[in-house]
Amino acid sequence: MKIIKNGILIVAGLSLLSGCSTLEPFLKRSSKSGYQGTAFKNPNRVPASIAPPADAGQSSRIDPTYLRAQADYHFALAETYSLAGDSKKAVEELRATLIYDPESPTVRTRMAQEYLQQGLLAEALEQSELAVQMDPKGLPQKKLLGRIYTGMKMYEKALEQYAEVHRIDPADPDAPLFVGALLAEMGQRKKAIQHFKELVGKEGFQEPHLAYFYIGRIQMQRQPAAVNEAQKAFEKSISHKPSFVDSVMALGRVFLKEGQPKKAVELLQSYQNNYGPDEMIAQVLVNLYIDENLLEKALGQYEIIEVHSPGDLNIKVKMALLMIETKKYNRAIRYLSRVLSEDESLDKIRFYLAAVFEETKKYQEAIWHFEQISPKSQYYVESVVHAAYLHRMEGRLEQGVKKVKEGIRFRKDVPDFYSLYASFLDEQKQPAKAVRVLENSLKELPGNIQLTFLLGSFYDKVGNTNGVIESMNRVLEKNPEHIQAMNYLAYTFAEKGIELERAESLARRAYRATPNDGYVMDTLGWVLFKRGKTEEAIVTLEKAFLIQNSESIIAEHLGDAYYKSQMTMKAKLMYQQAVRLEKNAAKMDQIQQKITAIDKQRNTVRLPASLSSPE
Repeated sequence: MKIIKNGILIVAGLSLLSGCSTLEPFLKRSSKSGYQGTAFKNPNRVPASIAPPADAGQSSRIDPTYLRAQADYHFALAETYSLAGDSKKAVEELRATLIYDPESPTVRTRMAQEYLQQGLLAEALEQSELAVQMDPKGLPQKKLLGRIYTGMKMYEKALEQYAEVHRIDPADPDAPLFVGALLAEMGQRKKAIQHFKELVGKEGFQEPHLAYFYIGRIQMQRQPAAVNEAQKAFEKSISHKPSFVDSVMALGRVFLKEGQPKKAVELLQSYQNNYGPDEMIAQVLVNLYIDENLLEKALGQYEIIEVHSPGDLNIKVKMALLMIETKKYNRAIRYLSRVLSEDESLDKIRFYLAAVFEETKKYQEAIWHFEQISPKSQYYVESVVHAAYLHRMEGRLEQGVKKVKEGIRFRKDVPDFYSLYASFLDEQKQPAKAVRVLENSLKELPGNIQLTFLLGSFYDKVGNTNGVIESMNRVLEKNPEHIQAMNYLAYTFAEKGIELERAESLARRAYRATPNDGYVMDTLGWVLFKRGKTEEAIVTLEKAFLIQNSESIIAEHLGDAYYKSQMTMKAKLMYQQAVRLEKNAAKMDQIQQKITAIDKQRNTVRLPASLSSPE
């Protein structure tokens, strides 16, 4: 709340008494009063060179000038401690001030404020009442006492104080506003609203925007909330003072409550354009813009917030993430680097920074940052995986292997490390070693489905069919719906010509789960072919090739099915397609032999339909 009037500063402790009540804005309407009428506030005070010495004798201690100097000294210390946030020491110095100036209502008032800061309400009340006794006509003292009474729910006494303020100074704008707030707090909402409306109509009342604002607040607190009436009140408040941010914020909340976020954005952004930038408005707009995926605009509001909180690293991180989303990578790097320079232990920030370097293809910088992340960090696993892959991309496969082995040494419980190690070994043409790595991994992580499936696929690479079948069966025992295992096992059975009935059952289950997967379709088609269901196999394999037309094996399977159905020209075309797609020279030779067999057949006699495909 930014309503500051002449009077006494009411510290945060008092506002806590009323929570989010209607009174909260009123409890903040004030500013700190100095120690008036003393040498401390005297612009013509005596130079220090002729001030009385600190060890003056008995005659000095009763000298008024000495007493004033001592009072000023301790009061100055109290103010210094208060500004530094040390309320307890401030109270000690204020007590010392009272030794030299025991009849000062200003000192009593300041003590009340500091007690409130500490949550010592009884002490604050005592000092405030003393201040009023010492200066019955002092408006700041009465306003403070009224607010303390309000915070302690002693509403009648609070009303008495505000009535006195109004009697002493009918032009004081605070007292009538506080009365309206008290009426609302006492549950007399209709009376409070009427009171504020009467204030607006009074000649000389200079703050109609506040009266309408409070009417809106009261309307929103009704059960159920009178949203339409509140909206009208806030709009009237803004019409009287368009720069009054509290009413703008309140009206924005009304729009959001009514499901009109675009209106809220228009209102708040208009305020920023005409009267801003305002940090509170920016904080609301940031979230609204992010919700609407207007990230550039959200970033602009974050820049406003950053100006007001330059040391807030969390704001810089959020800004950097938005920069990443909007592909402002160089700015993101600068912000993340700045945050990291403040605290190098922030692994999350280091990981983000490394990821941005990776995105911008600055792989050396990315690797360096990934490798700085500690094994104790929650980002360690991903950092190892990223660093290892980047080493491989840079042509340093051995460094990638070394990084993964380091990961396994620190974290034997991470399946991804073993999987990555096995894939690197496969690239190095060491499938047998990969099998040993995976077998050992299952000693550390027995029953792990991911590793069991991978081991089965590597058993296939080294020709261990029994190992493939055993591994895939284990996977399906753990997860009967594991599509890849069903598909792999069905294909293995089809290739070996065994358990074809079960193979068809597995393949159909996998196909039902993923009807648009070309590889799964190929497996089903190949199983059907092996079972002699050639027509159905052709239909299935044609669909598979339509989806996955860059796979040599699917083209070859379809060619075999065409050939068995005596569609030799179609078979030859598919075999030729398979040769074009195949990268393995030995496999290309095998497929070429089938093409040659078809050419020989066309030059001799037609083969009987029962003849199987050329091998």
